[in-house]
Amino acid sequence: LTSTAVPEGQRRAWTIVDPEALVLASVAVGHRERRLEDLVASWAGDAAYLMSLQRMRSLASRFPEAVGRGLRGFARAAVAGGDRRWSRLALGQTEGEYVPRMKPLGSLPLMEGPALTLRLRAGFGINAKADVLSLLLGLAGAPADLKLIAAATAYTERAVRTAAEEMALAGFIQEVEARPASFCAETAAWAQVLEGRRPGSPGPGPAVPPWRFWAAGFAFLAGILEWAKRVQEEDWSPYVASSRARDLVERHARPLRQARLDVPRSNSARGAEYLLELEDLVRRVHAWTNEGLEAGGS
Repeated sequence: LTSTAVPEGQRRAWTIVDPEALVLASVAVGHRERRLEDLVASWAGDAAYLMSLQRMRSLASRFPEAVGRGLRGFARAAVAGGDRRWSRLALGQTEGEYVPRMKPLGSLPLMEGPALTLRLRAGFGINAKADVLSLLLGLAGAPADLKLIAAATAYTERAVRTAAEEMALAGFIQEVEARPASFCAETAAWAQVLEGRRPGSPGPGPAVPPWRFWAAGFAFLAGILEWAKRVQEEDWSPYVASSRARDLVERHARPLRQARLDVPRSNSARGAEYLLELEDLVRRVHAWTNEGLEAGGS
């Protein structure tokens, strides 16, 4: 999203950025790399007005509790930047909590394709309509039902239905004759209007970038980090570790399957043998993440 995050000349991803999921993932690993916390705070100070507080809270419930608490730093930086919506989330501070160094990010590259969600929010407001349209455009014409749209956007199914039906009435998207109710967008037509550029490219990109279910992958990996930390700190036995691993996978199974990842069933292995299933799943999510970052990059 910024030249600060990816220096000039380095390869940059060509997928739609999920801004709230990216902030939450950065908070989850910020203690390992303080520059990430600095960058997140700088983003909050300059661009919190393009972020959805409602969606941030909703997605935070999918991450470990520590990540939700860690959002206070983002909220304080947002309030310092003039966005009072984040005031309540900014309350409270842990002793010894890291105070990030903020610096201006400069102009935001909203015309670049991966920033599509933020660009639509800048044009249409911070609401379900902008996010639903971003998702449908990123699916390249493939239909999505209301449950999938709600899971991907983290808005309620009722809010998604209202937004989709009103956009269909306006001709921005189309309702598909199917059960359950589904919607799609003509990506090629919208691409002509949006003319999204590839990062670092002076000209328009050839198409709208693909949507990636980043929130599902990031939340699962953040859960894995928390699980591994507790295994070490509490000295769990292999049996206890595998039992907690089953709970973790079950909690994230549905969104991971919506991201088209094969998730093992809770009874796929006995006792501590399930840890091998977990290790394989983590490898596949890691590969899925790399594929998404490299998509269309050549």
